[in-house]
Amino acid sequence: MHLRLRAPKKTVGLAFQRERSKRSYARLLSSILIAVVALGALAAPVLACDISVEPSSVSGKVGDTLTFTVTVAETHRTCTVPIGDTQVYLTNMELVSETPWQQVADGVNEKQVTVRLLQAGEGSIRVIRECAKGGGDVTVYVTIEPSEAVASPPSPAEPDDQEAVPAAPPADDADPAADDAGGPAVEDVEEVSVPPAAPADPTFGEALLEALRQPYVIALLALMIAGTLALARGYRRARPFAMLISLGFLGFYVGGCPCPVGALQHVFIWLGDATSHMVAYVQFAAVVLAALIVGRIFCGWACPMGATQYFLYRKESGKKVRRFEISRERHNILRWMKYVVLVVLIGLVLLTRQPVFEEIDPFKALFNLDFSLGIPLLFLVVLLAVSIVIGFPWCKYVCPLGAFLGLFQRFSIFKIRFSDACTRCGICHTVACDYMAIEPGDPCPTVNQMECVRCGECLSRCPFNAISFTAKR
Repeated sequence: MHLRLRAPKKTVGLAFQRERSKRSYARLLSSILIAVVALGALAAPVLACDISVEPSSVSGKVGDTLTFTVTVAETHRTCTVPIGDTQVYLTNMELVSETPWQQVADGVNEKQVTVRLLQAGEGSIRVIRECAKGGGDVTVYVTIEPSEAVASPPSPAEPDDQEAVPAAPPADDADPAADDAGGPAVEDVEEVSVPPAAPADPTFGEALLEALRQPYVIALLALMIAGTLALARGYRRARPFAMLISLGFLGFYVGGCPCPVGALQHVFIWLGDATSHMVAYVQFAAVVLAALIVGRIFCGWACPMGATQYFLYRKESGKKVRRFEISRERHNILRWMKYVVLVVLIGLVLLTRQPVFEEIDPFKALFNLDFSLGIPLLFLVVLLAVSIVIGFPWCKYVCPLGAFLGLFQRFSIFKIRFSDACTRCGICHTVACDYMAIEPGDPCPTVNQMECVRCGECLSRCPFNAISFTAKR
């Protein structure tokens, strides 16, 4: 007779929990190590296009000379525009002298421009940096008053002093060449150099073609198209490669700019001026059009913010990590927070006409490796820490662009739908969906079309092939 002793079920469960905790801590430590090595390898000086001209408000008289200080603070990690390509254009002023560009701090260059005021009216100095990330364009206007010699009329002669003597008419035989032959000297007139005119704004078609040639826009469109094709064919395993490209190229290589949230702000700031800011408009139009046709494919396959959280949040294979899981009841309340953020953001942008989100953007700090103390760094640390234990907190509860696209996704042509083959096994909403966009129901679960990011996890993991991505109802 053989006796087989079995360990108590509680002991086995505790051992499994300890083993799983060890694996989780090992993955966490390895992820931190890889992140530190990657950040060290990618570390580079901060670069980009914030321009200021001082003084920003000034006036003078014809003939006066003024000196302006032009400062370019480069705020993105990568920039393809050399500082020497910064253009300075003058209107109603002429250039007297300018100093070479000098680096006064990390990523901050400065030069002095001295000009002479030409004619009464209004003059301007315009500084332009053209690049795919939005560049910079700053204009300072100068009020030019007439000089005293021109402005003051001649004082009338006193009647008691002397009688007015009419000017003698010129002699008929006066030789015009007498001045050159030693006659009366004629005051030399200084030749005025004509300042270069600012370049003409491109047409809408030219600006559109130039925007479509930008590597950032090409990569964005390619990732969304590839994601759509992979989703339609059920190639879920292609998603990590798309997210890696998004994180590496759209994130760290180009500095995450123009970022999707930035494009959302700029569309409202530059309403009616799409030609001058075509890159932001093209990016915004692409993600909105995609949301109307196939849904939030940008969020699930091309967003560098989502990719950051994707590589941070790792759960047990095929199992849901429940230790820090947010209940569905709380999730259904918290998910409305991103719509509040959207309304507040648009309101502040319309009131201030400034991209206010840049002051707190955590991903701009991450992708540009700008870890100076401040709100963005604090926001980034909290967000990354939460992303390790709770899947995609930015996407589910904060992202204003996701909220904006969700409003359009409700009307998308292609949707995630369940068929009659569904057995309500629960794998789709308990295991597959990290965004809690699938809600249990009867006779089958339902997809919250405003929250789904079209990641494709539910399609590939359904054991009964009861989920499809189709335009048919």
